[in-house]
Formats: sequence, C-alpha cells, structure tokens
Amino acid sequence: MTINDYQRGKLEIVLGKLNEVQDLISFLASDTADGEFGAQMDMLNAEVMSNTDDLRKVKNEAELIEYGEYRERFLKGNG
Repeated sequence: MTINDYQRGKLEIVLGKLNEVQDLISFLASDTADGEFGAQMDMLNAEVMSNTDDLRKVKNEAELIEYGEYRERFLKGNG
C-alpha cells in the first residue's frame, strides 16, 4: 500500500485535527463537576487516542512499504 503526496497531506491534517479533538475532550473532562460526564469524556478520549495511534501505524507501515518498493526498484537495480 502506498500513500501519494496528496493523500499524505490529507492524512497529516486528519492527525492534527484528531489531536485538537483530544485536547478539547481533555479540557471538557477536566472542566466539569459532573463525574459521570468526565468519565465519559475520558473514555471517549481513550477511543480517539487509540484511533489516532492506529492511523499513525497505518501511515508508518505505508511509508515502510513505499521505501521497500523504492529500494527494490531503484537502489538494487531491479526496476
């Protein structure tokens, strides 16, 4: 799987927006007097963090695969 430059830029924007969402959720969780709401926000934040980490892993794996294909084709002379 490869990610072109246009998609990579969009992916970086999504990762940035997810970080902003995490910051907002953390603020809401810490700024509430309602313990149940705070707990729900903490759970939501954990879910967003997990999804963000998964997306970063996919991005990193795609970059490794892309480099491997580049290396095979151009650096080893098999392309």
